[in-house]
Amino acid sequence: MEGIQLATRFISSESRRLSTTYLSEQDADIAYVLWAAALVFSMQCGFAMLECGSVRKKNTKNILVKNLMDACIGALCWWSFGYAFAYGAPAAAENGNGFIGSRYFFLADEYEKSVGDDLGYADWFFGWTFAAAATSIVSGAVAERACMGAYFGYAAVLTSFVYPVVVHW
Repeated sequence: MEGIQLATRFISSESRRLSTTYLSEQDADIAYVLWAAALVFSMQCGFAMLECGSVRKKNTKNILVKNLMDACIGALCWWSFGYAFAYGAPAAAENGNGFIGSRYFFLADEYEKSVGDDLGYADWFFGWTFAAAATSIVSGAVAERACMGAYFGYAAVLTSFVYPVVVHW
């Protein structure tokens, strides 16, 4: 009986302590964006399984490596050029360039201080997951039809230029 009372006292004091802690609105926004990005990134697994089921058995490893490299190449290209082209400058800002962005190459140019919605790197991660998913969608169409080097070149161009220009518009 004494153990139950002690546990009840501990739980009630712990619940009072926990009721005063909360997430700020910005923290909740970041958590939600990261959660949504993780869901989008999990589409990579679905694309990989769909593509593996669509090719001959001998090409299964090739498809899985291509899907893995979509994420790796996509991360490097999105970090270096893609994010800058997509979100670098508003259409009417600076030079009035409505075609392509011109800031945040390699996430430089005081990126951390100037992100308007205060999501910081979560915003970059969210954009990268969509860029990688766009690249993976097309990989199924060229399965068993493109050599590895040509596909990686395509993935780099799509992630660093084609997709970001469309996002910027």
